[in-house]
Amino acid sequence: MIPEFYARNAAGLPVAWVARIRESMAGPTPRFSYGRTVGDHTEDYYPPAAQAYRRRAADGGEKARELVAWRNGFGAKFGTLRFRELAAETSARLHAIAVRVFPGETSRGMIRVELYANAEKGGAAVRLEMIGDAKKSGPADGVIFRATVPADRPASDYTARIVDRHAGRSVPLEAGWIPWQK
Repeated sequence: MIPEFYARNAAGLPVAWVARIRESMAGPTPRFSYGRTVGDHTEDYYPPAAQAYRRRAADGGEKARELVAWRNGFGAKFGTLRFRELAAETSARLHAIAVRVFPGETSRGMIRVELYANAEKGGAAVRLEMIGDAKKSGPADGVIFRATVPADRPASDYTARIVDRHAGRSVPLEAGWIPWQK
């Protein structure tokens, strides 16, 4: 690329460099354009946000007060959540992944344990709910959560995370608490 910048034609223009710039802009520009962004917001983001506002504002804001009270209660218990290491067993086609979670002062109904992997090749990120063992266990034992994923990418691409579980919440980041397994 550097030689293309310094190779100039008779008019002093780096023709190969300009061609490279134009080519690189032609691919991603439609995906990152102002028009696409406005369309995404007016079609995908604003209507659900307006609906959530109407639900929360109904009955004098009762649902909003319930959500704030829940968020404050969960926030006080959030620091007691703990993970143990993630373990993966791989067969020819599948990774069976398990992680031990110590819910601390939260209850299993307050949390959702997810297996997460970043997006690859323009696809979507993997967010798969892990299923907790049904047997009762004491706080010292924790709960083992499990999920199975295709072995088309390394098991090391996956990590576990905990998101709060509340029906009135719009997105996992709304409350801002997502502990990640390290």
